[in-house]
Amino acid sequence: MPSGKKIWRVNRPNRGWRCGCGYNTTAAVLVQPIKICYKFVFMKRSFVYTVFLCCILTLHARSDEEPYHKLSHEVQLDFIKGMEDPVFSDINRYDFFSPKIHASAGLKNVTGTISSFVDGIYWPLKIPGFSLGLRGCYNMNFLIGNCVENNLVFGSVIRAGKKDVVSVVFDCAYLLKLTDFYKLHNIVPPLVDHTAALSLSVQGAVSKWFLLGIKISSYDMFYYPLFFNPYYEIEGTWLLNSDFQLRGFLGAQYSDMFTLTAYPARFFAGLSLECKIMPSGSR
Repeated sequence: MPSGKKIWRVNRPNRGWRCGCGYNTTAAVLVQPIKICYKFVFMKRSFVYTVFLCCILTLHARSDEEPYHKLSHEVQLDFIKGMEDPVFSDINRYDFFSPKIHASAGLKNVTGTISSFVDGIYWPLKIPGFSLGLRGCYNMNFLIGNCVENNLVFGSVIRAGKKDVVSVVFDCAYLLKLTDFYKLHNIVPPLVDHTAALSLSVQGAVSKWFLLGIKISSYDMFYYPLFFNPYYEIEGTWLLNSDFQLRGFLGAQYSDMFTLTAYPARFFAGLSLECKIMPSGSR
């Protein structure tokens, strides 16, 4: 090293992922799922086996269901620990049902937060009394002035029984959480979490016009916390006629369920009016 000269080393902070529009942007966060899917899905032999199995099951799938649409409007009150006043939510949702596909999308408005989701289930196997499906879901929570949370879900769904008697639905999925604190992008890098999402629900017909169900789940369609902060829910559905039904529900969410400090983080209750729309000419 030449005499009289010094080499200065500068320790630069880790600013997270980099893209053409800067550091720690939401666009950069959204690129990460593509990389992870490539590593964990397309480069695994299990992916080929899964596709082959789905093709075989599809050949044996049977269903006499007619496709239809469903619109629902829901109001919900949340009583959150540490907050004096309840939180009001306004929720709108659309569902499309067909023998092979169940697609849905929803928007939830809460003070200071906008949440949305797009969900799809493909049923390669559907026989009387049993169905097996593959599920994919994207959920976004935009906490205005704080952060953007992106959740991607990939998994399977099993449904057994009959809706007019007793039905059981179980789903198990891999959950990728990407959180971007865009107001603090120079200090806090994007957070990446790999976890699971589980749900089990049982519903039975009490009478011809009333259904009663219970559910335990690690997530809500508009919110995917880290595993395991479960939701416990009980719901009743009143079938007003062939096109309309009224659903009421109440439940609780626990935090840190597998620790000695587990506690109910919030209680919630709500009402939902659902309308079934059949395609023209199907009646």
